[in-house]
Amino acid sequence: MIKMITAASILMIILLFTGGCSSKEERVESIESIEKSTVIKRPLNQKELRQAIMAGGKDAGWRMTEFKSNAVIAESLDEDFSLTVTIYFDNKGFYFMPEGNIPDLSDAIKKRLEEE
Repeated sequence: MIKMITAASILMIILLFTGGCSSKEERVESIESIEKSTVIKRPLNQKELRQAIMAGGKDAGWRMTEFKSNAVIAESLDEDFSLTVTIYFDNKGFYFMPEGNIPDLSDAIKKRLEEE
């Protein structure tokens, strides 16, 4: 009985420790991505940003789906190739997760943000 309790305790400690490490790594990736974000020249509110990002993505031929108050999912569907990214934004800028160079989408969003 004591061996089962000890084994369960050790397992719980390992699970808690492992979970803590992975969340720290996620925060580091998030911080690095924010540093590589596209900076917005003029502050806009969440609604204006979402509208500009949605419109810019549609202009570039991407299917745009509202995801969270600060995120939009963009999908490019081709016969041979498909790509899905999440665009996170705040009043300072926007960035893609997973990180990548998506010039057509990025340029279309920047154009819409300049028009706002």
